[in-house]
Amino acid sequence: MDRNDAIQILNGCGFFADIGMKVLVERSLVTVDNKNKLRMHDLLRDMGRQIIYEESPFDSEKRSRLWRREEVFDILSKHKVRVKHW
Repeated sequence: MDRNDAIQILNGCGFFADIGMKVLVERSLVTVDNKNKLRMHDLLRDMGRQIIYEESPFDSEKRSRLWRREEVFDILSKHKVRVKHW
């Protein structure tokens, strides 16, 4: 993802993204390449996913994050709301 896009999204969520991004880079948790793209080591990503999975191993609806397409589709289809067309 582009670093500037990530900062804009995080700032929109109320985070202090500029400071946080600086800290992540300083601690070598993410890198920014010469095209301004954020990179994270696969093992670090997998560790984060495992932590979230352990929040609720058997019920993906109770997890704070989703990344598997099938889980997202399943949850969204269960909670589908009908919209009135005027």
